[in-house]
Amino acid sequence: MDTQHKHWKREAELLAASSPFDHRQAAALVAEIARHATEERLRQAAAQALPGLRAAALKSAEAMTQAVARRRFGAVRDALHALDAPRFGKRSSVPAPEQQHRRLLGLPSGRPLEDTEIRQGYRRAARRLSRRRRQRVRIRRACGGARCADETEMKPRVGKVADANVSGIVPAIFCEGVTG
Repeated sequence: MDTQHKHWKREAELLAASSPFDHRQAAALVAEIARHATEERLRQAAAQALPGLRAAALKSAEAMTQAVARRRFGAVRDALHALDAPRFGKRSSVPAPEQQHRRLLGLPSGRPLEDTEIRQGYRRAARRLSRRRRQRVRIRRACGGARCADETEMKPRVGKVADANVSGIVPAIFCEGVTG
């Protein structure tokens, strides 16, 4: 945490501890945070709190307006505290949605993509998906109408030829997934 965040955190604590809450000083501090903060979450909290604090700083402000402004200032304080709080586990390692989509399509990250790369990624993903579907169909056919461990309950049905046995004989029972 840099010195600017420490300064803001100390000022916010002093303002929150003061018995008559000074809405003007709080509005000035939050305006500074909204202008200079590098953290997105902190900047958003400050931007949301600023109009309420400015309205509460007026002499004609109602008690409800002042209470809402104080709660919004509390959200800014919480965002400041979250900056230096320890992060355990994988909280900070969750990739952004764009990175997840790139990984799903097998595309490189960190650089702009061309249309051809995106199309190729979709084609690869479709091939992987169709391979999985073909494997499921083979499992169903191998079941011969019985219930498989990873498949839904199967029932016999007459219709299309399911698959030929190794010996070349076409089985008489066909499988279809039972729903509901």
